[in-house]
Amino acid sequence: MNSGVIRGNKLYKAGTILTRKDIVAEIPFLDTIILTKIKGSNIFNIIKDFESIEEDKYNHSFLFMVSTDYYVKRYYRLKHLK
Repeated sequence: MNSGVIRGNKLYKAGTILTRKDIVAEIPFLDTIILTKIKGSNIFNIIKDFESIEEDKYNHSFLFMVSTDYYVKRYYRLKHLK
């Protein structure tokens, strides 16, 4: 999860199923996009941890690696975890 790459300004209702087009519109850079499952409580804890970081230390963005159990072929932008 990388908060610095998200550029969209659209709110989605809970339960909305996002398409590849939706995701690419929100993340316009050529970063690799990985699809995985994560509990909402884990995301909440990540955000709470980020809030505790000194304001200027990370320039308002953070990177969180969920897993390294995936392989992404070069130039692929969306990949499901195995």
